[in-house]
Formats: sequence, C-alpha cells, structure tokens
Amino acid sequence: MGIPETVAEIISPVVDELDCELVDVEWSGQMLRIVLDRPDGISTDVLAKANREISPLLDLEDPIPGRYTLEVSSPGVERPLNKPAHWERAIGEQVIVKFVKTEDVRRIRGGLVSIDTEAGTAVVDVVEVDGIDRAEGPRDVELSLVDSARTVFDWGQAERPEPKRKKKSSR
Repeated sequence: MGIPETVAEIISPVVDELDCELVDVEWSGQMLRIVLDRPDGISTDVLAKANREISPLLDLEDPIPGRYTLEVSSPGVERPLNKPAHWERAIGEQVIVKFVKTEDVRRIRGGLVSIDTEAGTAVVDVVEVDGIDRAEGPRDVELSLVDSARTVFDWGQAERPEPKRKKKSSR
C-alpha cells in the first residue's frame, strides 16, 4: 500500500465524522494534499477544522518519513473525476477527458451526457479533440482508457471597457 492509500485509511474516521467526502490524496515530493468535499460544497471553516484534526493524527501514525507540507483543500471550481460518484454529479457539465497514451486521441472536451458505472462507460458530447474545435457529437468513452478527467469551468471572456477618449481642449 502506497502513501496516499495509507493516509486515506488513517484519516477516513475524521473525514466521516466531519460529514465530508475524501476526493483525493496526492503525494508529490514533500507535499501531501488532501482534497475534501461535501455534496452542497465545503466551507473554509470545515477545511480548517479538518486540517486541525488530521495533522496531529498523521503526526501520531507517522505514515510519511521525514518532513512534509500538509494541505487540506476543496477540489476547486474544476473538479477531478476520480470516482463513479464524481462522474454522476458532473452529468450536464463540461468535462475534459485525457486518455492513456495507447489511444489515438489524447484529449476530448465536451458535455458529459451520461455514465454507466456497471458497463464502465460514459457518453461525452464532444466539441473539441486534442485542442482543436471539432463538434463530433456524442462519443462513448471507456473509463478504463481514461488517464484523468475533470470538470471545466467556463470563465468566459470579460468585456473590454470602451477606451476613454480624450476631450479636445478648446484653445
């Protein structure tokens, strides 16, 4: 069992007690990132409480040798789709799906239409393929071929303010 799995096992009682979902545990270099969420969103107060309760627990169990930085956060606006429940909640949203390198298409973007967890497939209404606008319509996605996936927040383009025109002076 690796560090993320060990940490997830250690902190699961705290996560459950706080009525949160453990979205992800990432171990990278000297950074341990724990991502939590709630169905109705998670507040900074809950994240701070989780941090206060998780930190001493990890110090006691000591699953990571040496020094590291602990970060407890929300998934953010663009959320990873790691579990079937994440995919189900994202139906109707824009998603980016990156495939394993064995696929001829590396990445697609589009609206998540449906997910069939038993069959291990999802349907994405594709509007972009490998960074090129290409409305293909619905495409079946084999979840076993997905390297990573996340929701996409449309930031839109801010309207530019009209330039201020200098008034001509009357001399």
